[in-house]
Amino acid sequence: MKGALNPRRADSPTPVLIVTTLVCTLTPFMSSAVNVALPNIGAEFGMDAVDLGWVVNAFFLACAVMLVVFGRLADILGKIKIFNLGVIMFGMGSLLCAISLSAGLFIAGRLIQGVGGSMTIGTGLAALTAAYPPEERGRVLGINAAAVYFGLSIGPTIGGFLTTYWGWRSNFYLVFGLLLFSYIMTIRYLNPDEAEARDEKFDHVGSLLYVPTLTAFLYGFSNFLSPHSVPILAAGVAGLVAFIFWERRFPDPLIDLRIFKSNRPFIMSNLATLVNYAAVYAVTLLLSLYFQYNRGLAPEMAGLLLGVTPAAQVVFAPLAGRWSDRMDSTKLASLGLGITTLGLVLLCLFDEETPILYFVLCLAINGAGYGIFSSPNMNSIMSSASRKWYGVASSLMVTSRQVGCVLSTAITMVIFSIFIGHVELTAAQHGSLALSAKTAFIIFACLNLVAVFLSLARGKSRPATEPTA
Repeated sequence: MKGALNPRRADSPTPVLIVTTLVCTLTPFMSSAVNVALPNIGAEFGMDAVDLGWVVNAFFLACAVMLVVFGRLADILGKIKIFNLGVIMFGMGSLLCAISLSAGLFIAGRLIQGVGGSMTIGTGLAALTAAYPPEERGRVLGINAAAVYFGLSIGPTIGGFLTTYWGWRSNFYLVFGLLLFSYIMTIRYLNPDEAEARDEKFDHVGSLLYVPTLTAFLYGFSNFLSPHSVPILAAGVAGLVAFIFWERRFPDPLIDLRIFKSNRPFIMSNLATLVNYAAVYAVTLLLSLYFQYNRGLAPEMAGLLLGVTPAAQVVFAPLAGRWSDRMDSTKLASLGLGITTLGLVLLCLFDEETPILYFVLCLAINGAGYGIFSSPNMNSIMSSASRKWYGVASSLMVTSRQVGCVLSTAITMVIFSIFIGHVELTAAQHGSLALSAKTAFIIFACLNLVAVFLSLARGKSRPATEPTA
């Protein structure tokens, strides 16, 4: 990747791996730390169960709708430039969350964090893919995935500890400090890279259609029980039709639809990612609330237990990444999804007498399965796109993740609305919370089974060469 490295280290892509992985670790760290702090945040701002869902969803909604836009800008202006701006934006959002005095300001901070995250996640992955040859991508993407899961694993533990002893705001101050350090590292070690599509025009009209269209779909689904959801979803459908019509005619579209043409591995891998995230993300949110409200665990203990899943991912993701360089990614990824489905089925069987160790076992199975799925799936997606489309391809992949997270949280919010309603969580809602969790786990297990079949449908995948179109 010409120009992406500091001239003193231009002979090695290692700095790209180190810096991008460092920054990409902070997003999952923040997400998992917030999940543990939810009861304390809700108590301070007087939020009900559905409002707490928006604490989570505000970030993922903003991140999901902006990822492709910034991915395209990264292809035109340079990945590192957008990456640097994202670090600044994420830091500003973190600081606003830390100093906010109202629920509205706090949610605004989460939205700004989401925009910043959309600028760093996709561009960091694209820069990493461009820096390494195809035969090494499985290994480095596995390392990157393991770092992400490391952030997820330490987020609940450190977040719970900080929330217990220094208050929930300390989580955001910590992330702000780490992002400041990351920005200094980025400026020192990464120079602006060569934009692969620098001679192409940015699709302003496509962007103005894409962002509100995806927002309408995700917001409408998140408020599925509201009478306003139907017209919002209808507007999303109309926007999608207009977007596709425009993209097929604009010479330099926001999303070049040719990336999907005769590209089954790319399509099915992204669909499997979306459905899998829709099935697994809100498990942490639900168990965080259940452990602290129903079982009376302190935030640091709840966080320690929830760290089991990403800890297992840290172990298995690098191994799966290496395996995907030498064997069929489809079988490997599908095996991982099957293991995760088993973990979700086991979670459906809990009751108020179920020992904590049972939950630990289920979380470990989920983590191992997803660790085996993620790296081969990521390798399959990036290896099925040409170098010219790395920015958009990586952004579409991460968009699939973020949309899955939004849908997972939205499903949980709908279940909360049905079984709990718009009331603050107290001892009177313990039974309803447990019923909500069990219902969600059943739905999630069914969804993840669908993801298994989507993964298998991509066909045999053995990435070894650079795609050319």
